[in-house]
This record gives sequence, C-alpha cells and structure tokens, in this order.
Amino acid sequence: IAFGDSKLWGKGLGCSAAMCIIQYASKQLNINRFYAETDSGNIRSQKMLGKIGFKEMDRSDQEQLPHLKRSLIQYELHL
Repeated sequence: IAFGDSKLWGKGLGCSAAMCIIQYASKQLNINRFYAETDSGNIRSQKMLGKIGFKEMDRSDQEQLPHLKRSLIQYELHL
C-alpha cells in the first residue's frame, strides 16, 4: 500500500486504510479470512501486515533480476 508522494510514507496511512477495508469487509460482507503478499525486501509492508495481525504462511522463491533472488511472502488473517 502506497499513498502518492513518498513524504506520506511511514505515517501509518497504509495501516489505517488496510484496517478500514478489513473492518468494512468483515462487518458488511461477512468476510473473515484475508490474504496478503509482499516481497521479502519490503520491510515496511511486512511490519504493517504484522501490526494488523496477519501471520506469515509461506515463502516462495522468485527471481526478479538475474543477480537478485528474493522470496514472495504470503500472509493470512483470520478474524
């Protein structure tokens, strides 16, 4: 989750937006299982997902560049 200008990053806007979406989906749509994924190099996203309550479920290797190999981290949240 990224909002416009990078000056806005790291201020909790993504976390707030994600929690609003989860709350709406839970109450209005009766959804109680959510999935997310991020690149292993995206520490901010990992911290945000953990703060919301997502648990890491799996890592799958993927090559993005010939000299760089990273994992895609998959998360799940049960309400």
